[in-house]
Amino acid sequence: MNPKLSEERDESWSMSRSEVDWLVWPDYEIHENDGTVATGTFVKHGFALPRVKLMTGDDDFVRPIPGPPRGYYPMAHPSLPFQLAKVRFGSREDALLFVREWGLLGYDLIIDPLNPTFYDPLWFIWWHARDVRSVLDLYDALANDDGDALVAAIAERWQPVVQPEGPKGFPMYAEGVTGANITPMYALEKDNPESFGLRIIMRLVSANIEGIRPRVLSRFPGHHGSPLSSIGMAYQFETLIEAIWWHLANVVTGQRDIARCLECHQYFERKDRRQRFCPAPEGQTVLRGGERVPAPSPCSQRRRTSRYRGKPPV
Repeated sequence: MNPKLSEERDESWSMSRSEVDWLVWPDYEIHENDGTVATGTFVKHGFALPRVKLMTGDDDFVRPIPGPPRGYYPMAHPSLPFQLAKVRFGSREDALLFVREWGLLGYDLIIDPLNPTFYDPLWFIWWHARDVRSVLDLYDALANDDGDALVAAIAERWQPVVQPEGPKGFPMYAEGVTGANITPMYALEKDNPESFGLRIIMRLVSANIEGIRPRVLSRFPGHHGSPLSSIGMAYQFETLIEAIWWHLANVVTGQRDIARCLECHQYFERKDRRQRFCPAPEGQTVLRGGERVPAPSPCSQRRRTSRYRGKPPV
């Protein structure tokens, strides 16, 4: 294992007690479903639920182009929810951009954990991206005690989505990794948006991390000469989407400080309370004083350039 990947594994362990890695292929492409790939049905826990045609009118899927994959440790990347939230509902380009950087979400493993076939339906990527964004919007409104933003987030969450190619609206209920429907009863709480917003957050997050399992592993350094002191609790996930929701759980329970970029309006983890712009992509560096240092924020640079040219900010 190369030193960088080893360091990432250690960081994954220290952040979440997990050493599960994930594969990313050199490239991916979108395939038209000819009916041979089960993108429209969840078979889990003894029930099957039809999905695709009802919800998006699109059952095409993303699959890797054969080649040597690279590995990484998702639990060492708390920015994953923010990256997925950038995927616009119905955008094939956005879906491809995400999987090319981070890999598939793991739909095939949810369908059949013993027979990985490496594909994600487009609707599955869009649906989870939308729900992650919804949770971030609700959390941000609640954290800032912004009643208007909260009502707006709830209203947007419960509006039908219209596909770019035509009016294909559908009820805005969500679905967990297991395929179970999550339908908070808005009618019962329409006069209490705070309670309803919290309910949406709790049910969405909980439904999508229930498959993450605790285990006891021999990973900890021994103490006092006892072999038992080397074992401890660890966590095992099966799919990337579970790891993404795990990171989001850390956000909504106050273990991460987040903000919205003043330029692109996307969410990011704030390392400093003075930070107003999202950082450069992970791993991007510049040469400064003979050393490689993290690259400056492109959004911050864009804002300074706009001010210099006298253009109003976005």
